[in-house]
Amino acid sequence: MSNYWTATAPRVPWDRDGSVLNYWPTTNVITRLPQSAMTWLNSESADNSGTTQQLQWNTGGTIAAFTGLAVLFPFPRDMAALFSFGNTHPPSTTPVWQCSHDTTNGLDGTWVTVSGLVDSPFVKPYYRVAGNVIVLTQNADTQSVRGVRLFWPSVNGFSSSYVRAMHLYGYPSSSATSERIEFWHPTSDVVLPAGWLDYADFARGTTADKAFRIKNLSPDKTANAVLMQVEVLSDTTPPVVSQFTIGDPSSVFATTQTVPSLAPGAVSGVYTLRRVTPTTAQLSTWTARLDTNVASWT
Repeated sequence: MSNYWTATAPRVPWDRDGSVLNYWPTTNVITRLPQSAMTWLNSESADNSGTTQQLQWNTGGTIAAFTGLAVLFPFPRDMAALFSFGNTHPPSTTPVWQCSHDTTNGLDGTWVTVSGLVDSPFVKPYYRVAGNVIVLTQNADTQSVRGVRLFWPSVNGFSSSYVRAMHLYGYPSSSATSERIEFWHPTSDVVLPAGWLDYADFARGTTADKAFRIKNLSPDKTANAVLMQVEVLSDTTPPVVSQFTIGDPSSVFATTQTVPSLAPGAVSGVYTLRRVTPTTAQLSTWTARLDTNVASWT
């Protein structure tokens, strides 16, 4: 059994799925943050020395008039859990987590508070510790949402608030576009369970395999050249990403694999994600993700 929390839904790759990250001060002037900020906030690094330089959205290391930080999804999602790391001083500036079904920019629309902030001591290992992850109640407020935000309902004249990690967990809603692919169970006709590819705790010098398939959810379009690879947002030495290879249905393992095509509603053969951890691996919590990209739809 793992010593760490097992996700109840997939961690949303909002830094690369077409989502948008916006923030605004008390003047309500919305600014879209760059890709570098999205990747950094969805990682596990939280480099203390580079907050201002990497995000470039605060002034002098503080957010004195900061009132909102929102992730806007390209399609509706059913939210299951949230995690953030940051700092809020004084307490009157502590933000809340909110969800919206109709926002277009993070500031407009109707927002509902779904949780207060859980102030994690740091990112690692706390993003995998149950008490620091907010598990949301599944109801109308958290289902089919178009945006999630951290909102400061009370902002006074001085604050040293900042956000250095923003992890979201959830599934695409039933109303999401069907022109997409999904990780599928290797033997059953169901979506891959959220914790299926979680290797939990393991010793250095060990190996383990995880089987899965890919399904084309489109009812009328073929997914062409589906590329699969492993990527890591927060890496180390030796690289975490180098511990993984993907085996095709013929058991040929490589760093990348491509499903040539998937007809509408079709499911691929069984692929295998293999972990081979060296004895020199760094001791810590590390997160890799299995990424897919469809070259074209016809």
